[in-house]
Amino acid sequence: MKLDDSIDKVFIKIKSMCGNSPDIVTRILNTNIGYIYFESVSSDDKVSNFLTRAIINNTNKNIFSSVYSKVKNSIYCSNMNICDNYDNLFYYLSSGFTAIIINGFKKAIVVETRAKLDRGVVESSSEPIIRGPKDSFSENHNTNIGLIRKRIKDKNLHFKDLIIGRRTKTKVTISYIYDIVPNYKIKDLINSLNKINIDGILDSGYIRELIEKNQKSLFPKVISTERPDLACSQLLDGKIVILVE
Repeated sequence: MKLDDSIDKVFIKIKSMCGNSPDIVTRILNTNIGYIYFESVSSDDKVSNFLTRAIINNTNKNIFSSVYSKVKNSIYCSNMNICDNYDNLFYYLSSGFTAIIINGFKKAIVVETRAKLDRGVVESSSEPIIRGPKDSFSENHNTNIGLIRKRIKDKNLHFKDLIIGRRTKTKVTISYIYDIVPNYKIKDLINSLNKINIDGILDSGYIRELIEKNQKSLFPKVISTERPDLACSQLLDGKIVILVE
């Protein structure tokens, strides 16, 4: 469903979509600009210290472009996007983004203001190692991608994002080295993942179970690991790595 061109209508619609959840924060800065975010997954400091300063007192005639430009030039470290429908908007809000709504425009500016809700990089507890790197994958999706990318600095290291789960809408990323893995294997895996029809993916075990569901071989085709060095070793051997947020 397309966004409405009224701040009040967008606020009402988002609140009704999640049953007036208590963690929704809405604010109208002036008659033309407002923003909305979930305080449970967003950082209040990022919103108040950076975002509000960037968009308040904006009187430019081309207000949408002006706000977008000001936010882009004020918050250098955040991801930004433009959203024009309620489903995508709710996904961004649930992912820790703040949406800037402007009267008269059927689109919103979404800015990442994500709060840190996970632990840092720590040593693996299930796969201890005596020699070698002590870091392990964590719950932070971008951190996990970074742990792979810092080890394999190759332009052919590719990542593709998928969204799986009707309700959880979990981000699942496949990683592979383009000039090593046959293209048909990548397409087959993407097709298999896109066919997964389930309410939610809460950990990587769900993906593994669904991929292996119709496997007839006695030998495992999928292994799980917490260790980035082992994942990178498998990538160099022509395997595909699946990262689950």
